[in-house]
Amino acid sequence: MKNACKTIPFGKILLILWLLVATFFTIESLWNRGLKASYIQGVNDGNTGAVNRLMVEALDEKCDSFQVFSGQNKVDLVNLACLQKAITQPPSADMPNVEQPMDEVTE
Repeated sequence: MKNACKTIPFGKILLILWLLVATFFTIESLWNRGLKASYIQGVNDGNTGAVNRLMVEALDEKCDSFQVFSGQNKVDLVNLACLQKAITQPPSADMPNVEQPMDEVTE
């Protein structure tokens, strides 16, 4: 009488399990690498956007100062070229002369 149950080769089961586990870890590793790369790209894009926005504010024709915040910290920034231009230009008629006392200017 022949055995009604066929024996399943242990080696084939082990090989299939090993292939499944190796495939899973390979896919997971590639997935995590892709997530990390996209996170780094997002951080770089954010930094570039922030610097570009600062440059637009600094290159404003009015040469006004602007505020930059980071958490609780705040600073006022202005383009150095605007400051240099203000130093080299003679004072306009509507600006008081720094040499004179303020009470003489208002009279």
